[in-house]
Amino acid sequence: MDLVDQLPPTAARLTAQAFGKAIPVGQAPAPVVHQGPAQARFQGSFGTGGGLDVEAKLKEQQCARESEQGGQQARGARMVEAVERVQGEARRAWQSRASELELCTKLKRDQRSGCISAVEQWLSGARSMTVRLPAGVETVQTACGARQPAYQAEVKVVSAIDLPVAEALLSRLKAGDFSLGSRPGLGSGITRAQLAHLDRFWAACEGGSVDACVEVGLPFMYGGSGLKDSGRAARIFRKVCDGGGARGCIRLGDLYNKGEGVSQSYSEAARRFQEGCDAGHGNGCHKLAALYSSGQGVRLSSSRASELYRRAVSLSRSRCESDDASECTSYGYLFDQGKGLTKSDSRANALYRKGCDLGSLHACNNLGIAHQYGTGVSISMTTARKYYQKACNMGYQAACTKLR
Repeated sequence: MDLVDQLPPTAARLTAQAFGKAIPVGQAPAPVVHQGPAQARFQGSFGTGGGLDVEAKLKEQQCARESEQGGQQARGARMVEAVERVQGEARRAWQSRASELELCTKLKRDQRSGCISAVEQWLSGARSMTVRLPAGVETVQTACGARQPAYQAEVKVVSAIDLPVAEALLSRLKAGDFSLGSRPGLGSGITRAQLAHLDRFWAACEGGSVDACVEVGLPFMYGGSGLKDSGRAARIFRKVCDGGGARGCIRLGDLYNKGEGVSQSYSEAARRFQEGCDAGHGNGCHKLAALYSSGQGVRLSSSRASELYRRAVSLSRSRCESDDASECTSYGYLFDQGKGLTKSDSRANALYRKGCDLGSLHACNNLGIAHQYGTGVSISMTTARKYYQKACNMGYQAACTKLR
């Protein structure tokens, strides 16, 4: 057998051709497969590349954004500056006469007309101050160089920062000469114990004791039907505050904070708490700290709040050691909430107990809550009711409700 005959059929034919061997009749030769690259030609066109300037357009787009953003920021800064300038002028005008106008409250009502006119004149401009920013361009530096976006004229109406203070003073100047008014009578939800509490301080308050007046004002602030009179409480606390009684300033701040008996104003509340704090009362400091923590009436500042809480701890501790009922309660609250010191329910309750024994309605109520819910003490509704009753007898309606 030839070597060719041992190969596969296709390979045999190819090999036979190569060696000149005949291919059997009826067998077509296998097609030849070319392994090299195909030769092809395209008659169309794909266009020319380049010339789109995409990077340049993107840069211009970015520069336009920078110009618009920078222009708006610059424009906004100009408006803020203009507002601050106008408000600064109003504040300087007010502060230049505020002390003298405050003294007017000590005059008899029929002698206050000049003072009233002076406040009304300042208020006429302070309530609605128009700030105008003329049309113009703002120069902004961008990656493409200086740009100058144009802006139309702007008008903004603002009020003076001291507006609430001036309006409050005007109300006081227009009010009649201070009087506690008539003493509430028995009935209409007022108990004998609550009347006895008022009687304890009423005559002393009318005799000029600022501390006694605060004690008279608290039942009107926290009492129930027939006793609660927020407007009267505000008048009493304002009189105390104007007379140099820091506790009256703090309580007046509480009313402004809640909007009871006065128009709600966080900024005025902050001012009254600041007065109390400046006078060395930790209660005023910790209430002012709470406003700084929330940014209500003052600029939000956790660092300022922390500073005030630390000061409150120092001041309340000192005053509590001198048997100040309100400050013992404030010191206990700081332990209760863990503000400015490490939280301690047991320390809080000890201070509340001292405050309650000294006559603080808040301290008695807080002790009632502690015994009702077992906060730092064993649960005892009997003990809770004892403290709620003491707070209720001092005119604290929330405690009276818990006795039902």
